[in-house]
Amino acid sequence: MKNKKNIYFLIPTVLLIWGIIGYKIVKSINPSQPNATTRVAIADFKPKELVVSKPYTINANYRDPFLGSIATNKKKVKRVVQKKSIVFPSVQYVGFIAPIGKKKSPVFILKIYGQQELLKKRETAQELQLVSGNQKEIVLKYKGVKKTFSIQN
Repeated sequence: MKNKKNIYFLIPTVLLIWGIIGYKIVKSINPSQPNATTRVAIADFKPKELVVSKPYTINANYRDPFLGSIATNKKKVKRVVQKKSIVFPSVQYVGFIAPIGKKKSPVFILKIYGQQELLKKRETAQELQLVSGNQKEIVLKYKGVKKTFSIQN
């Protein structure tokens, strides 16, 4: 018996809700025509004067929430390092001697100031260090500056 009482209450409620929804749909599809008798006087229009605002800047001098101190603008000063011009000694790459074994490194023949020198990789002669080399060219390091020399024929 309880279920019949609920049905008698719920059916009219559902029909009322669907009726309202249907009325809104029909009203939006067929809107009523508004009266177009009101006119606006265009001659009375006066534009407002533009007020130019002053430029502003943001003052961000507030406490840093993470550090707990007020941030200050510190300008970094660039230090200009003057590079000294290094003059390489007169060097000629004459050739190289191929190694005979697998573990041996090749020996490179150089002429430094007209004097013949035999160098392996990472060896130094007259402040010149042999960094690397192959059959066509070598790389020498003199006072921290590297330079490549090709073979002289």
